Amino acid sequence: MMRFVLFVSMSLLAAATVLPPAWLFAESMGAQNIWAIVAQAVQGDALMHSLTLAFTVAAATTSAGTALAIGTAKRVLPGARWLIGVLLVPLLLPPYLLAYGWYETLGPRPSLFGFWGTAGVLSTVYLPIPTLLGLVFLRRLDPALEMAALLAGGWPVVLRRITIPLLMPGIALAFLIVFVLAFGEQSVASFLHYDVYALRSFTAFSAFYDVSGATALALLPAGIALAAAVAASAAVRTFSAHFSRRHRPLTMDVRFGWVFSALTAVFAVFSVGVPLWHLFLRAVRSDEWYATLSFAAAPAWHSLLYAFAAGILFAAGGFTVAWCAYRRCFGARPYMFALLFTFALPSAVVAIAMIVFYNTLDWLPIYATPVIVLLATAAKYLLLSAGIVYTALIQLPPSQIEAARTLGASESTVVGKVVAAQLKRALLLGGVAGYVLSMRESTMNLLLHPPGGETLAVAILTQSANGSPGRVAAACVILAVLGLLPFPLAIRYAGDAG
Repeated sequence: MMRFVLFVSMSLLAAATVLPPAWLFAESMGAQNIWAIVAQAVQGDALMHSLTLAFTVAAATTSAGTALAIGTAKRVLPGARWLIGVLLVPLLLPPYLLAYGWYETLGPRPSLFGFWGTAGVLSTVYLPIPTLLGLVFLRRLDPALEMAALLAGGWPVVLRRITIPLLMPGIALAFLIVFVLAFGEQSVASFLHYDVYALRSFTAFSAFYDVSGATALALLPAGIALAAAVAASAAVRTFSAHFSRRHRPLTMDVRFGWVFSALTAVFAVFSVGVPLWHLFLRAVRSDEWYATLSFAAAPAWHSLLYAFAAGILFAAGGFTVAWCAYRRCFGARPYMFALLFTFALPSAVVAIAMIVFYNTLDWLPIYATPVIVLLATAAKYLLLSAGIVYTALIQLPPSQIEAARTLGASESTVVGKVVAAQLKRALLLGGVAGYVLSMRESTMNLLLHPPGGETLAVAILTQSANGSPGRVAAACVILAVLGLLPFPLAIRYAGDAG
C-alpha cells in the first residue's frame, strides 16, 4: 500500500511539474511563423554571445574546480574544506548580488561590463559545482588502481594516466551542468549590460506578452537542454556502472602544499570576500535603513515563507522520487530524466510554461497564487534534492531492508522506520537545498509572484533600476543573511550524508 501511495504522489508531482513544459513545446510546434522567429533569433549576436559565455565559464570552472577537488581529496591543500566553504557562498546567493558587489568595488568601469565581467562573475558563482562533483566522483575511485600505478611512476603520471581519465565522466557532467546554467542565466548579464539569448524570451513575454514569440525563442534552449540531459545521463550511467562503492581517496605526499593553499585562499578572498565586503560597507554606511526596512519587510517575509515551504516540498518530494527510483517503480527513471531536462531549461522558460499551462485550467485555480511559484521551483530544482537523497539511499545496506521484510514489516514500516530514519541528514540537506534555491531564485519569482507577494530578490531587482544605491545594498545584505541561514547546518552534515 505504501508503495502505491508513493507512486501516486510521484505521478501527481510529475504531472504538476513536468507536464507544463511538455505542453508548452507541444503547443508551440503548431504556432504560426515559429521557425521564422527562431531563424531570426539565431542570426543575431545574442546566441553567439550566450554560447561563447557558457563555454568560457564552463571551461574555466571545470578546470579550476577539478584541480581544487583533487587537491582537497588528496590532502594537498591544508584547510581546503574551509576554502571550499567560502567559495560556496556565491552559489547560495542570487548571482546578481556578486555583480552588484563588484559594481560597488570598481564603480562604473568599462572593464566590469560586457563579456569579461559577466564571465568572471558567473565563473565565481558556478565554481563550487565542478569542485563538489569532483569530490563525489573521487570518493568512488578505487585507490588500489592508483597504488598500482604508483609502482610504475610518480604522482604526475598517476594523475595524468589514471585519476583524470577515470574522472572524465564526472568532468564532462560538471561541464554540461555549468554550461546549461550559464547559458540560461540572465540576471548578471542584464545588470552588466551584456546581450544574451536568455533575455530574448524573457523580454518577449514580460515586456510584450508575446506568448508565441517567447515560446518560439525557447525552442533553442530546450534543444540544448535535451542534448545536455541525454549526455549527462550517459555520463552518470558510465561512471556508476564501474564505480558504485565509496572509498577513501589516496593521500598525496606533496611538498609546499601550503603554498597552493595560500594561493587558493587569496583567490577566494579576492573573488568572494572583496565584492561582498564592499557591498556590506555600502549597506553599513547607508542612512536609509529605515526606508530599506519599510519596503523590504514584506518581501523578506514572503521570501521566508516560500523558502520554508520549498524546503518541506523538496524534502518530501525528493524522498518520494528517490525511493521510487530505488524501487524501480514504473515511470520513476523517465521522471528523473524529465527533471534533468527541466533543470537544464532557463528559468524564464519554466516560468512561461507554468503561466501558459495553469492559466488555461479554470478547474484548478492555482494561477497567480504562491502554489505556482513552488511548483515552478520544484520543476526547476527538485532533481537536486532527489539526487541528494538517492545518493544516500544507495549507500544503505540492502540487507537491512530485506531483514525488516523477512521479519514481517510492512512497506510503510520499512520506509518510515528503516529507510527514512537513516536518511535524516540527507532529507535535511534536501530541505536546505529547497530553501536556498527558492531564496536565490529571481527570474521565476519575477514572472510568477502573485499580486502583493513579491520576494526580496524581486524587490531588489525593482529597486536597482530606480532606487538609491545605499537602499539596494542594505536590501542585498538582508537577502544574503536570510539566504545563508542554513549554511552552517549544510556544512555540518554534508559530509556525513554523502
